[in-house]
Amino acid sequence: MYDLPDLSTPLTAITPAAQVTAITTALTSSRIANEFAVESAINGSTDWVFSMPSRRYHVAMAYSKISATDDGRRWNRVLNNEAATGGVTAGDAIAAATTVFGRAGTSITNGLICVTSPTVTPYDREENTPTSSTTVVVSPSTVAGSTKLCGETSVMSFNNGVGTTKALEASVAVTAIDVGYAAGWATMSNTFPIIGGAFTRAAFGAQGFGIYRDHRFTGLPN
Repeated sequence: MYDLPDLSTPLTAITPAAQVTAITTALTSSRIANEFAVESAINGSTDWVFSMPSRRYHVAMAYSKISATDDGRRWNRVLNNEAATGGVTAGDAIAAATTVFGRAGTSITNGLICVTSPTVTPYDREENTPTSSTTVVVSPSTVAGSTKLCGETSVMSFNNGVGTTKALEASVAVTAIDVGYAAGWATMSNTFPIIGGAFTRAAFGAQGFGIYRDHRFTGLPN
């Protein structure tokens, strides 16, 4: 809490903890939707970017504490209604389990804190959608249909396979997803605060262009 307020926190008369809670609530929606286009005829590529600006106030990594029995995650005691005295205890885990960035909703992958998000549901331009969640293949996730958003800002690349993405040439905090369609849109149920958009790149011979579209959110708080 020492760096509050900052550029992501409005200067108001309420406490820093209340400001973080207000930001988190304001950015949490029930669903995200956006478009993708990865058609080979236009050399298309699409990356979705997700940013969670209030996550760092809730949970962070204590790299020096990582051990065989400790993955390094630490939760803010104030935001988790935990006592301010003493070291990290089982109580921290219990309190954190009830928050949006708690133990149950986060995990560690390659040293990054990841938020486990619901299954992505894709649609093609004729509004067809897979009949099974296993149709959507996610890497490096080991469970088909599940996605993880790692880091405070992450990239989800469509039909690109593992490695550096094409639209943004991103290589850090990337989730590769194969949705089975070359173009259309996708939705993702959402229970955590997030902002971002879709970056699409295409080329016709020597001619190329890029498009950015903000994510569309539904179920935002009043």
